Amino acid sequence: MTKYALVTGANKGIGYEVVRQLAENGFEVFLGARNEELGKKAVESLSKSNVTFVQLDISSSQSIQDSVRTIKGMTEHLDVLINNAGIALDFNIQPSEVEVGMLRDIFDVNFFGTFQMMQAFLPLLKKVEEVRW
Repeated sequence: MTKYALVTGANKGIGYEVVRQLAENGFEVFLGARNEELGKKAVESLSKSNVTFVQLDISSSQSIQDSVRTIKGMTEHLDVLINNAGIALDFNIQPSEVEVGMLRDIFDVNFFGTFQMMQAFLPLLKKVEEVRW
């Protein structure tokens, strides 16, 4: 049976490398990225037929739901969800100088965005149990 994985924030860095390794290990991988141009370039640079770009901005509930619909159009289950996307807005700022609004923005994406991803994709992840049994 084909195994499917979704990696968020995957157009560069750790996410990109995770996509590469999953693809090399036989997974059909959805490379999630907020920026369509950068995401498609990342897929192109991997040169693997088992990697598909999915536009996904975890700070947007609409984008998350759109990505669920996109993936459901290609598979009815998801074996692996790797929530790699996140933001860091406080580089080079002393903790005593960080504004609460900035922390709220960071927390909104890194906590609530990731939480929404888990909620949205849990039904596809649960399908794996149904399919395997």
